[in-house]
Amino acid sequence: KVLLVGEIMVILLGNVYLIEHKQTKKLYVCKKIPMSSISTEEKKAVLQEANLLQNLRHKHIVQHIESFLEDTELIIIMEHCSGCFNRRRFIFTY
Repeated sequence: KVLLVGEIMVILLGNVYLIEHKQTKKLYVCKKIPMSSISTEEKKAVLQEANLLQNLRHKHIVQHIESFLEDTELIIIMEHCSGCFNRRRFIFTY
């Protein structure tokens, strides 16, 4: 379904990747958080983030596409914001 284009950055609780949808060629950002290696408090925080992102809709907030658990990782897919990599530290900070 998607092709890994490259790693954008490493964050405190995981990694952030640039991915491409194979059919549409549209770029997205994939945040992968290994749930098995974080504390209960951190798990609560990342699940809360995923739930919060699902409900946010604003022209100045990067759009949440989907979140799901895959094996032991929480995957958060966000729209790719072309030209906003200088802002990425604000988008993916706890």
